[in-house]
Amino acid sequence: MEFLAVAILVLLQRYWSGPLPLSGSINVADWLALSGRIPGSETLIYIVSVGIPAVIVWLIAESISDTLLGLLYLFSCIGVLMACINRADIAVLFDQAHQELRLLDDEQDLMSAENGFAELQTVVHRQLHLDVTIYLFWCLLLGPAGPILCLFNRIYCDQLEADSDLVLSDELASSSVAERPHTFPMKVQYWLEWPPARGNIMIMMFVGQFNAGWKVLSESLLDFQGAALEWLVRAYHSGVVREDYDGLQDFKAKQVAYLDECEQFLNRQCMGWIGFAAVFAIFD
Repeated sequence: MEFLAVAILVLLQRYWSGPLPLSGSINVADWLALSGRIPGSETLIYIVSVGIPAVIVWLIAESISDTLLGLLYLFSCIGVLMACINRADIAVLFDQAHQELRLLDDEQDLMSAENGFAELQTVVHRQLHLDVTIYLFWCLLLGPAGPILCLFNRIYCDQLEADSDLVLSDELASSSVAERPHTFPMKVQYWLEWPPARGNIMIMMFVGQFNAGWKVLSESLLDFQGAALEWLVRAYHSGVVREDYDGLQDFKAKQVAYLDECEQFLNRQCMGWIGFAAVFAIFD
């Protein structure tokens, strides 16, 4: 059932217009505010804030897994994924990039335009990873409880960062990380992101250039400190290579071809996620 739910959400993510139904319907902030009033240690507050909702959803999902031939469980997976995923409208981003390219008519703006187009892929993969694929991956592993765990933990971490009154320099932050009281949720967030990022890199390896992608995947599997987004961008650039250009007109022509290849690559990546989910279903 998880496979069907993930396959449906992958297609909706790619081809739906506008926000998904139920998107943002889970009021996490009110629950975190309520659980934050509980007297006790920060560990206890974190467990109640993040762990309890995931456990409740897991228990409910287990109780309905065999109801109506599993259809109720399937609908619960789809509903939870829709509520958790903040859809990244990739088509709009690429339409904006094409429009900016058509309006570009000055050699002096060429460098800033090139940097902007290079940043596009970072934006795309940040949105896809944090807002979409992390929920798909953990739904495959844990059912509806997986996306709930990811959603509550991410918002919990966001609130910790927003509520922090002390801004440290990079050097001071790195030297005091073990003493900060909020590092455990951040570590949980890191390990929630680690596996789906590597799964995404593997998919990009198969739908892009295998040899270059394998090198990125093998290196990422040995890295337990680097940000997931950095590896995702590296994997993407191993599959879609930008060509050098000579002058404004050559840049525009090659950039159009590059953007088209980017969209085709993302389409293949979406199909790759459906295949990835099917492998889970086979061995489940």
